[in-house]
Amino acid sequence: RPPARHRMSTSFYYDGTDMSGSTYGCYVERCPWEILPAPSINVQEAAQAFGGVSHFGGYGSRSLPFDAVVIGTSQSNCLTKLDAIKLKLDPANGDKTLKFDVFSDRYWYARLEAPISGDWMGINAMRLRLSFVAPDSRAYSTTDRALPDFTVSGTPQSMTVESGPTAVAGT
Repeated sequence: RPPARHRMSTSFYYDGTDMSGSTYGCYVERCPWEILPAPSINVQEAAQAFGGVSHFGGYGSRSLPFDAVVIGTSQSNCLTKLDAIKLKLDPANGDKTLKFDVFSDRYWYARLEAPISGDWMGINAMRLRLSFVAPDSRAYSTTDRALPDFTVSGTPQSMTVESGPTAVAGT
């Protein structure tokens, strides 16, 4: 755990890996996110009975920037953790699940979108600026869904759908 003066509000998970664990030692410090991503409105000329145009709307990608702190037992240990973080967050690996403790009921498919930059806070700690992009701006549920019971050939059945692409309302 970080020292009390560096205690963070949350940790994050990338591709199912707890980034605050001993390998990475990375704790979220601040999450200045947009509440809703910028809307993407497409206008397409289409013949309508009243001679108008059709509008199609949705949301563009969601930016998920945050400040984090990496804490090691020494400067060498901190540098080792930074190297491990660079490998884990490599955007060449594609979109991966990104989840935060403060939003434990949801996750995003995201990848790193900007260089990792940082400042030393002392001999064994560095503050980082991490910025992820979720091309699909919606968050997805982390919990399974139970479907209503149904009957097949007179035999009662029930089914649970694993968590997955179920968008969380309002995200």
